[in-house]
Amino acid sequence: MYARVPILVTLGCTLLAPALAAQVTIVDEGSFTVSRRGARVGREEFSIRSTPTTSGSPVVVAQASAVYEDLRLFPALSTRADGVAASYTLEIRRGADVEERWTGAVGAGRVSARIARAGVDAVHEFLVADGALLLDDDVFHQFYFVARRRPASVVSVIVPRRNQQVVLRLTERGSQTIDIAGQPIVATAFAATSADGVERQVWVDSDGRVLRVAIPSIGLLAQRDDPPRPLVSR
Repeated sequence: MYARVPILVTLGCTLLAPALAAQVTIVDEGSFTVSRRGARVGREEFSIRSTPTTSGSPVVVAQASAVYEDLRLFPALSTRADGVAASYTLEIRRGADVEERWTGAVGAGRVSARIARAGVDAVHEFLVADGALLLDDDVFHQFYFVARRRPASVVSVIVPRRNQQVVLRLTERGSQTIDIAGQPIVATAFAATSADGVERQVWVDSDGRVLRVAIPSIGLLAQRDDPPRPLVSR
């Protein structure tokens, strides 16, 4: 009878291990309303989740569904724990049709991407700095990864649909209280400015979760619909 106890304990631990390894942390999830010069033009729903791996370093997956009139964007970004881009896919649909599909992998200082558009496939490769982040046009939850690099003064960013890398200069703007769905939240503001002079103003909460993004030069504002929820694991 006693000889069976270690076997049962070992078996229990074996069954428990996969469950622990599969535990997913919801880093952030929510939605933004996007407006241009005061008129609503779109909405983005997103989730950012961290999943443990057998190597011990978690993988972060950020996914979204964004709607701009009859155009729908479905981005899915996979990063290392520190936010460094590993892979990215983006499907763009107009109505029921897939207008474009961008699929790429990042590694060894290079982006290798395949772009399918209008029935034609093309392959693009370009060099990027080690540790580059990814930030797509018209996608706003991805500023979470930029916010995590502060207090760095510059970050290298892959802009996938342009098939290029840009450098953003980060400037701290201090603390401000902003209203999200009638609730005042103390936010930290910073600006991310590219070499062409375009400034992206970003507000994040104490956990670095994005509350608001503004691009004044084009009158664009992405405002969170509800305050961020507490972090949870599933």
